[in-house]
Amino acid sequence: MSSRLDKIMNLMWTVNGVAIFLLVVFSVISMIIWGIISFVYTTQRYSTVTTQTHEVTTPRAVRFSQPFAILGTKTQFVQVYSGRGYYNVEDYGSSQGLGSVMEYYDPLINVAILDADGNGRLLFEQPVLILEMNYPDPKKSSTNAIPQKWISYIVVTQDMSKNGRFGREDLIELYVSDLDGRNLQQVLSDKFKVISAEAYGTSGNELLVYALELSNDPAARDENLREMAFIFDMETGRSQSYDVLNDLMETAGRIVGR
Repeated sequence: MSSRLDKIMNLMWTVNGVAIFLLVVFSVISMIIWGIISFVYTTQRYSTVTTQTHEVTTPRAVRFSQPFAILGTKTQFVQVYSGRGYYNVEDYGSSQGLGSVMEYYDPLINVAILDADGNGRLLFEQPVLILEMNYPDPKKSSTNAIPQKWISYIVVTQDMSKNGRFGREDLIELYVSDLDGRNLQQVLSDKFKVISAEAYGTSGNELLVYALELSNDPAARDENLREMAFIFDMETGRSQSYDVLNDLMETAGRIVGR
């Protein structure tokens, strides 16, 4: 009886062992497949880096928004998205015939500008990934908001990580233009990685910019880089360090480091 029970127990342990082994193998295979899918999706999520210009004979299919005007101008803007996917359409109030909302999830890779005289142009003439486009929108601004006289673009133009695509791991830059899309200029040098930019002051011509000061060590991680604040004047095209705030933050860092 004991010998038979031992055989049954051994068989159960063997079956359990095989089941656990198969589960581990299945998990590993699943992780590999998921990693491949994630890599492919991530690759498609960002604008692929290429040295080709708009003269390429076989251009990539793109998607683009409806034209929209910026407050105070007759210029129309059209946002251009990578053509690797489509957009989500969310119906709202369909029973009342109110229509639907289109939400693009493709990367924003350029902006087409339609001037009042009937001519058109592209904002960028090289590959770029636009992470954020900030322009005055009466629907989102309060009555007490600072009057904004510029459009800002937080973008990636260089594949610093050398992984074949643009992403947040690369150098993030800040550009600004007039409300009609002209006078495009870079705000900070390539020694800084931009974090954010917001309207500042009461004139509507200034931006408060936060950025990371890059290290000479290419292996330095973002969390170890010094964050700095700058004030950019759209009229003069000059940036200056916000010394009072930067000194306070440096003192705060010393206190934490004690």
